[in-house]
Amino acid sequence: MLKRLSAILAILCLSSMAASEIKNPYYKELSLKTFEKNGIEYIPLVGAVRFPNSAWGSIGYAKEGFVYVVVCDHIANAAIYEYNTKTGKLFSLGDLSELLGLKSYAERQPKVHTPLIQYEKNGLIYFGTDAGDPSEGVMFDHQREGYYGGFFASLNPVTKEVKNLGRHKPHAGFKSLHIDQKNGYVYTTQPGANLVRYVIATNSFETLGKVNGSDIPRTMFQDKWSNIYSATETAEIFRFNLAKNELEFLNITLPGLSVTGPSQVAHSANGDTVYGVTHYTGHVYRYMPEQNGRGKVDSLTNVSFDAGKAGIRNLNYSAGKLYMIVTGREVEEGGDSVAHSKLTIVDCISGNIDKRVEVDDAICLSYGPPVSDAKGNCYTTGFMDNLTSTRYKGNKAIVHLVKFNPKKL
Repeated sequence: MLKRLSAILAILCLSSMAASEIKNPYYKELSLKTFEKNGIEYIPLVGAVRFPNSAWGSIGYAKEGFVYVVVCDHIANAAIYEYNTKTGKLFSLGDLSELLGLKSYAERQPKVHTPLIQYEKNGLIYFGTDAGDPSEGVMFDHQREGYYGGFFASLNPVTKEVKNLGRHKPHAGFKSLHIDQKNGYVYTTQPGANLVRYVIATNSFETLGKVNGSDIPRTMFQDKWSNIYSATETAEIFRFNLAKNELEFLNITLPGLSVTGPSQVAHSANGDTVYGVTHYTGHVYRYMPEQNGRGKVDSLTNVSFDAGKAGIRNLNYSAGKLYMIVTGREVEEGGDSVAHSKLTIVDCISGNIDKRVEVDDAICLSYGPPVSDAKGNCYTTGFMDNLTSTRYKGNKAIVHLVKFNPKKL
């Protein structure tokens, strides 16, 4: 009896200690209703933002076992979700208006384009926010619409605390993000096509140069020499050479149409070989960097399945294979344009398509960098792109966390 009482007291003590670590008053558990189809699990992200409609690659993983996703409404606000990979429970950390201390419509942050990446040395996760208004793409710096600018932020996966680290440039948000774990730098891009570096130790920004005419790179990767890479709007690979402290345009291009340069996603496990896909054309490529040269690009395959059109801004990697949800286009009766998607598996060595798995109609588009947990499960985000579609029918579960285990497909 005494041993049992001691065990109960120990559990209560641990629970109290865990609760005391939470420094976020908005942190709460949400009801969870998942469903599965063809070995793929779908987790609806509802209950934290009033009108959810998208998640633009805003996903990341913490070593503590949490997957984080920012869900956006594109108009006024966004919210952070936490999926516990150990327990299968879903939580909300609150909406960005409250978490970042926003006080006016001009400060609104209704969109997050960047992934959420954990810095190994301090355990914090970094991300940046954006406006996402209809004028984006026409008004690249949002000056005439009264947008204050995007904020840089950190998230503590232990305390659930979100901190506003400030803005770098008035009117401009953040688009892509990569962390140099060795040197403590966070690289990001902003409207105006500028490459920006945030120094974690000093909480300071510096602009490294203009990389495009107008369009903004949406992904970055790193080689083993700590150089940072992306592609211009004409699909030319560029890098920031850390040793030289300067931008270099390498005169080597990605496969596909020139306009696909910034709209791509890539994966590099060790910096020796990079695998990537381009958004609109569906080209899968392999890039091998060189320390003092341009490197080499090989075209592996094309994963389009609908008249050469492809929507693809997600990628996962497991055991020598690439996993991506590829979207095609079709027109239903009555002219209602909708999308259909297939999880496509590509062998990295042969470049062959191993398999295609039908994705549920709830997913029209999928965006996300490589994200996987300790159990080998892969994650991405997916959402219903066209709310006039007959598939929508007023359903509030528009945005989903998509989960699958490569070994079970």
